[in-house]
Amino acid sequence: MFTGLWCVFGGVDRCFAYQKTTSKRTVDARHTRLPMKTKAAKLKPRKKVNRIREEFPRVRLVRRRNGSMVYRVDCRCNGWVGQATYEFQTRKEALEKARSIAEAVESRGAESVSATIEFNDEGEIAVFAQKLATYGKSLKDAAVHYLAHLDDQKTRDKSLRMPQLLNQWNAFKQDPSQQLRHRSKQSIEWWSQRFGLDFSKLKVTDLTYDHLRKHYDGLLDTKGKPASPRYRKQFVGYLV
Repeated sequence: MFTGLWCVFGGVDRCFAYQKTTSKRTVDARHTRLPMKTKAAKLKPRKKVNRIREEFPRVRLVRRRNGSMVYRVDCRCNGWVGQATYEFQTRKEALEKARSIAEAVESRGAESVSATIEFNDEGEIAVFAQKLATYGKSLKDAAVHYLAHLDDQKTRDKSLRMPQLLNQWNAFKQDPSQQLRHRSKQSIEWWSQRFGLDFSKLKVTDLTYDHLRKHYDGLLDTKGKPASPRYRKQFVGYLV
């Protein structure tokens, strides 16, 4: 019997001893920082660039991503608006291109030269000339037509909006030098405000006959009813 009790209590003691040891190891593990494994950063070697020409435009022998070597003409500078770089298979071609660009830039400026090169190098002049020829037109005709369009657009951009113009018209009519009756001044002021509301989103150059006709057909008086012939006559008279 005593042997059996000793075995039981002995087993319990061993169990508590094991649990105490395990808990201590767990606590120690929680408060112990493991050393961080550090790896030395591998610095990528810089690409080796063979400099052939230093002045503008620069020429370099560079390696593409596919491993091939090309001679690159770098045109990037202030004022350059065209293609930034050109690539050639031979050193001679790259240097000839660089010298021609440098001479042109010195005489005409970077912006004009870059725009011309970008246009010519793609062979677009011949393509456009051929397309225009099918309509019996030339590059000169196209340029004249487009310049006229740009001038018209410039005029539209500078045009006043209808409320602005109507305010100027009302101010001019209200001036004492016009010697208008008080009733006429009141009518002009009222119609200027009416036109300003009706055409508030339009510029003067955008106002066409179609706009006026559509508005005239649906004209309403101050009470929201279809305008009378007399009201329509006044509308046309003050508008003209």
